[in-house]
Amino acid sequence: MKILHIEDDAFLQRAVKRTLERAFGEHTVVESVADAPTAIRYLQAALATFGCFHYDHIISDYNLTEGTGGDVLAWIKNTTDAMLNDWQTAFDGKSSRQVLLERFTFLTANRDALALHDRFIEKPIRPSTLARLLSTKGPLRITNEIG
Repeated sequence: MKILHIEDDAFLQRAVKRTLERAFGEHTVVESVADAPTAIRYLQAALATFGCFHYDHIISDYNLTEGTGGDVLAWIKNTTDAMLNDWQTAFDGKSSRQVLLERFTFLTANRDALALHDRFIEKPIRPSTLARLLSTKGPLRITNEIG
């Protein structure tokens, strides 16, 4: 399994990386980056090298030191609209755009991201819960209700 994790907090980067590697097994690779431009470069490189985005999950904070997780999501949508939307997967007839968007999850405390995408997990969250939730297909809206 290959995961792209976009998080600008170094402590959270390490904690999420360890959690996901333990939860998904020894063959899991978690690539962590701290900003939107770097994440987009990783996605561009995967697309150029493999002809696809090559990630099983993309997990992004919303507020980053440079750019936002929304910028990464917009780039994915624009790229898949332009290049990949007509390609159908052999397994379920979904477009590659649909498959990729199902792999993208916001992990953030900023609820503005709720308006951008239907896969959202609000921080803070227990590491064991994060790994379980990532295995969930389809829309995902987990918020921490205060009060």
